[in-house]
Amino acid sequence: MSKQDNNLQFVRDMLTKRAPDLFAVLTTYSEIRRGKRIVLDEEQSLVKSHLKLSGIIVRREHASLCVRNLIYRKVFDDRWLKEHLPVKLKMLTVVITSIAVTFLTLSIRELQWLQPWELRVYDQMLRSRPSEAPDRRILLVKITDEDLKREKWLLSDRTINQLLKKIESYQPRIVGLYLFRPEDNNLAANLQNQDNLVTTCLFSSLGRDEIPPPPNVPIDNVGFSDVVADNENDQILRRSLLFANSTDKKCTTSFAFGAQIAINYLAKQGIEYDFTKKGDFLLGKTLFPRLQPNSGGYRYLDADGYQILLNYRHLNSLADQVTLTDVLNGRVNPSLFKDRLVIIGTTAANLPPGGFYTPYSALQDQPARMPALFIHAQIASQLISTVLDGRPLFWYWPDWAEFTWVWGWSLLGGILAWRWQNPLLLLVVVGITLFGLVVICVALFLQAGWVPLVPSALALVVTSGSVVSRVSASQTLLTGGLWQRY
Repeated sequence: MSKQDNNLQFVRDMLTKRAPDLFAVLTTYSEIRRGKRIVLDEEQSLVKSHLKLSGIIVRREHASLCVRNLIYRKVFDDRWLKEHLPVKLKMLTVVITSIAVTFLTLSIRELQWLQPWELRVYDQMLRSRPSEAPDRRILLVKITDEDLKREKWLLSDRTINQLLKKIESYQPRIVGLYLFRPEDNNLAANLQNQDNLVTTCLFSSLGRDEIPPPPNVPIDNVGFSDVVADNENDQILRRSLLFANSTDKKCTTSFAFGAQIAINYLAKQGIEYDFTKKGDFLLGKTLFPRLQPNSGGYRYLDADGYQILLNYRHLNSLADQVTLTDVLNGRVNPSLFKDRLVIIGTTAANLPPGGFYTPYSALQDQPARMPALFIHAQIASQLISTVLDGRPLFWYWPDWAEFTWVWGWSLLGGILAWRWQNPLLLLVVVGITLFGLVVICVALFLQAGWVPLVPSALALVVTSGSVVSRVSASQTLLTGGLWQRY
């Protein structure tokens, strides 16, 4: 064997069999060989020191590194590098790391530790949506603080009946009276069509008695006032309670007020409600899937009753609004009432049923609590516009799809760390990728899709950090043993 063959064999062994880190040695050599950028020598670098000891790399002026001669460049070319680079092994490490991080992230999610963050992100995306046009099928008759200064609370039976008679003359399709009138025996007694009126009651709960409906109103024309807020998190109302079983003696309806007025409104148009064999709510041909304990960012949610996510309209563009005084004094346009769903209720914050925190409570131009009147108008608007306009319902993926989604971003984080091992450059690349993740999630949310953003971002960052840390630790261990070996 010639001296040249011996040298080539020695270099080959140094690059492969005796390499302290095969992947790092060959990728560093490849970078030097291609010469796209200047690679500087570093005395503390195990990889670069090993390449110089092998003889294939030499140090030139200004501490730059280059291939010693054309023979080495030709023998150990790109084809040779592709044959010897341990890509599969490195990729397997990235895959295993990404799977482990995904399981860890989703385990933390199952403990509900991520739920507050996911709900905050949900609220922010909800607020960030473009405003929709007001729902022209609904008219709100507000009983304001100014109205109460003139009429006094409680409103008399005479005032209520006068209001209802005035509204009936304008030919609305359905009238919803969102006021508690448990002792009003003559409610709507002067109306020609009392079946068009829907009233409300309140279920009993711990430390609170039930509030019965008006005695002379059929229970089929009554909807309960109760709603469900995320009391275990932040008391924000994000869900609609459409149906619930009653255990009370007088407030025995199973329909929420917002659902009842929407169902009655659509029934006048020949659209009936039903339930499938699985118990899912069907309104006309539109299915409203029941919210499950693990839906979107929720984990172990109390999903009793029949709940869906409430698809809010911005309060500034909910529906047309008039006041009690305007109606009683005839200062309204009758066309605002004709064939509409008219909902009457108070907006005074200090009167029952009060108001609730919503995702819009964080906005400076909105009240901290949204009046309950507007909450039930939101529910009714959602049901009606979904059936008649095809307005989308919120959707979310099953557990297996969410796992695949989170793992995909975790795997991407590992690949990025494998490709860009420079910490500063990796930080920039990961930041750009996180921005892309946010853009995708927001785009899906605009299509009513609630997909995991927080778990995906966490998995991406942790996996990229884990891969970088592993490489760094490996380099540190190898550097410590360099001078023992040579």
